[in-house]
Amino acid sequence: MNRSKTIKDTFLRRAADILGKSGYEFTAKKMITFFSDKSFKYDIDIPYSTAPLPKGVDNKRNALYENLVKFPSNLQFEIIDELCENKLLKDYDDVQEIKQLLHERYSSLNS
Repeated sequence: MNRSKTIKDTFLRRAADILGKSGYEFTAKKMITFFSDKSFKYDIDIPYSTAPLPKGVDNKRNALYENLVKFPSNLQFEIIDELCENKLLKDYDDVQEIKQLLHERYSSLNS
């Protein structure tokens, strides 16, 4: 078990790839609303806080990742965990796999 005080970038990228898949009902607009609420709650600036995504942003996976990395690790844990429980995402096997790995590797960040 990893007792790391930070979540590895490779994990954050993979989580963003899965949680931001284009085939899922968790749209870019819903993602932006989610992150805007977290940004406001924790007083953290994020690059993508308004919908639609600006021209030049490849996809919502990249925007999700870029927003996610602005938060400290304990909040990254909270955000990923919460997204994995989102009603639009929780029934996908790859989402549950990310949640399981998050808890196995980074449970020390769970507040």
